[in-house]
Amino acid sequence: MKFDQLVYFLETARSQHIGKASKILKISPSAVSHSIAQLENELGVELFARQGKRIRLTEAGWRLMEKAGKLLE
Repeated sequence: MKFDQLVYFLETARSQHIGKASKILKISPSAVSHSIAQLENELGVELFARQGKRIRLTEAGWRLMEKAGKLLE
């Protein structure tokens, strides 16, 4: 798990939208998506439930958001 993966995950979790997160982070949406996919693969869990273009945090996503938020403070 890399620092930037956590940052990208947290911003996406806060905005609940990859496109919005990518604008805030000033990187491409595909870079955000790829980073989150790698993080999910490393952890072996889905962090977001995807419904078309909409996403929402899974239970595992909520747990990671709490832990990552504390780490990055």
